[in-house]
Amino acid sequence: MAPTEQNFTRIRNERNEVKNYEALYIINTTVAATQADVDQVIEKITKEMKVGGGKVDKVEPLEKRTFSRIANKRSPNGFYVNIWFHGDSKVMDHLRTVFIRDESIFRVLFTEVRFGRTPGKAKTEEPVAG
Repeated sequence: MAPTEQNFTRIRNERNEVKNYEALYIINTTVAATQADVDQVIEKITKEMKVGGGKVDKVEPLEKRTFSRIANKRSPNGFYVNIWFHGDSKVMDHLRTVFIRDESIFRVLFTEVRFGRTPGKAKTEEPVAG
């Protein structure tokens, strides 16, 4: 018996497993011009992660960087923020829908973290003897 759309959705939802994610947010400098504004946007992001059912592991505000390719002349730079969190796919769906039209977020990139990478630590390789 071929699964129907309803059965497929139910099966997919039963198999949702908790995964680790890394999110890189670029905060718009025209909306969040000061550090206090940036902190408010970060707080809003982490709150929405919790509302969606996720848990924030680490927040790492980076710095204000100038874009190498300017897409919007009014916004030539942005504040970069790395956030590590975990949750199921519902968290990702929630975050995409909440921030799709938010003017304080310039761009966002979600990456699934694999291979036991801990937040904030790069994977080091053993030197090869030869």
